[in-house]
Amino acid sequence: GMRNLYLDRYEHKDPNDIHVIENGFDYPDLEHINVSNGGIKMPVRFIHAGLLDPDYRDPIPFFKAVQKIKDNSPNAQKEMQIDFIAPGDENKYKAEIDNMQLSDMIHIHSPVPYKTVLQQMADSDILLLFQGAGCDTQIPAKLYEYMCIGKPIMGLTTNTGESARLVKATNAGTITSIDDSDAIYVELQKIMSDIKAGVDLPCISKEVVATFSRQRQSKQLAETLHNALKSN
Repeated sequence: GMRNLYLDRYEHKDPNDIHVIENGFDYPDLEHINVSNGGIKMPVRFIHAGLLDPDYRDPIPFFKAVQKIKDNSPNAQKEMQIDFIAPGDENKYKAEIDNMQLSDMIHIHSPVPYKTVLQQMADSDILLLFQGAGCDTQIPAKLYEYMCIGKPIMGLTTNTGESARLVKATNAGTITSIDDSDAIYVELQKIMSDIKAGVDLPCISKEVVATFSRQRQSKQLAETLHNALKSN
């Protein structure tokens, strides 16, 4: 994504001179986090931490999908609980949730310390990622944190963006169109059905996670700079 953007912008440059080192995570940030691995039990806990800008990360189609789940399942609130931590515009989102009568399933929380957020992610079952079309060339740092924590990711993005590419390439989770509430509803149903049936959800392996550590990427940067100096 970003490499193609720069190739378009600097057409005179040799493509071999443009290298991309992806973002990643620092293991020390997560070394004191206890990740629950005892299997998924009811209610299934979904979580998203961070800003939900309505222009780029609009959660309303997701809310509508949850509303449809609730309308079609009398036990929905006993099977699914969703937490949004520090999404911004908290009062607006709380009002939307109240209007949809979803306050027993979707909860909005104020900001908490970073390590607390990481632990809450680790205690959850499904990690929610929102990334709209306006961010197709970007991958949020949150996605790398999610991958390090190692829980299944439900990506609500476009199918062609960089976030979707990374989730698919690493088998870290599933991708569903962020603005299609019907598709989100179908995916939520599938996730819940698979969990009840004991089917493993897509989830990144520890071996693949290790390739995104900042230690590994620092080595990649050093090698790239060394090769650049040698070629000159």
